[in-house]
Amino acid sequence: MIPWLIAAGVGALLVAAFWDEIVDWLKNLTQKIANLFRSIGHAAKLFAQKVRGAVLKILHVLFYKEDNKWIKETTRAEVDESEVPAWAKAGVSSNETDVTQTYKQELALEI
Repeated sequence: MIPWLIAAGVGALLVAAFWDEIVDWLKNLTQKIANLFRSIGHAAKLFAQKVRGAVLKILHVLFYKEDNKWIKETTRAEVDESEVPAWAKAGVSSNETDVTQTYKQELALEI
């Protein structure tokens, strides 16, 4: 117990003796950190936007296990016709058509 008290007393004396240097060092450190954040602010903003875009893309696909089978679920979105693959366009006609097998083979999913 006594060695700890002696160490605490010596530490307090050192802090008191070098107080001005410690305060100056902390001021310089905080100034350097502030300058660093100012200089990388734009880059950090661009990085955050790219990460946000990636996260949003990831959230559009959901994988989970149900009844011991893996399920891939995607959100529904309206797309431009140019984004639709030719095999999907071929499966759509004015009459109702079962395209399950075509989609199953193309997407390699289990139904």
